[in-house]
Amino acid sequence: AISSVREFHGKGDAYAWLSCFGKLAGLYDWSPNDCLRVAESRLTDAAQRWLQNKEFADWHNFTQQFLRRFGETTETAIARYENCFQELGESPQHFRDRFTYAATRAGYDENSRVMLNEFIKRLDPKLFQVVILKQLDSIEEVVSFCNYYLGITAANDKGTRIRSVKFTDDLYPVGES
Repeated sequence: AISSVREFHGKGDAYAWLSCFGKLAGLYDWSPNDCLRVAESRLTDAAQRWLQNKEFADWHNFTQQFLRRFGETTETAIARYENCFQELGESPQHFRDRFTYAATRAGYDENSRVMLNEFIKRLDPKLFQVVILKQLDSIEEVVSFCNYYLGITAANDKGTRIRSVKFTDDLYPVGES
């Protein structure tokens, strides 16, 4: 299990490394103390030198100091943005939050038409196919439509007769034109 965590040398995207680490920690059901021990064992080179003579109160403290030291450069911000796609099972809202954060950190205006088009292209392929047919003017409209569409498909897939689905604070009618 520990060997499945790739080593971090002190160069590269520290956020991506922590993200992958977090997924593995969840998969293996590691406690915060386990996370701290495993992470420390997977640091090499410059990261290992940084680690020497450091003590961390807990996992959260480690991640804060780790990101402060190895966190984002302009290059890693742009790389994170360029690799930001909706993950399998990720809600439209969560993807919107990740996407706008990545776009902002990379120096892009998330309110531009270009960003709207980029957001749509990076949606789950099934959502992309239906969203691209709509004339939506903002990322918020795309998220709202995705919630509406997912509600309809969920109701149809289950054969359930429901009149509305609540994915956000707004109710969306189901099965009506």
